[in-house]
Amino acid sequence: MAKTVKKKASKAAEKPEAATVTKKTAAKKTAKKKVAKKAVAKKAAAKKKVVKKGVTPSAVSPTRSVTAAERYRMIQEGAYLLAEARGFADGDPNADWLTAEAEVDARLKKSGVTVTK
Repeated sequence: MAKTVKKKASKAAEKPEAATVTKKTAAKKTAKKKVAKKAVAKKAAAKKKVVKKGVTPSAVSPTRSVTAAERYRMIQEGAYLLAEARGFADGDPNADWLTAEAEVDARLKKSGVTVTK
């Protein structure tokens, strides 16, 4: 009986080490899986960033145009918003108009919209 007890005791002493090794191995495998999932997620996220915000070619056709009166209204509104942003104080209305005109023309050109008279 003494031998049986010693064997069981020695096996019991070995099991915690084996359990520790198994736990470490399992933890490493889990960590590797997490790293692999993160890498896949980063690649997927990188591919999704291709979509640009703003005006898309399908939203504005190249043949779209605005009238001169519409362009004037856009510039007028832009100049007002510039003056409003500074509190309508100490500013040059002509400078606001020219700034708004440049912004409107740049946006129209970027989106492929032409101005008709």
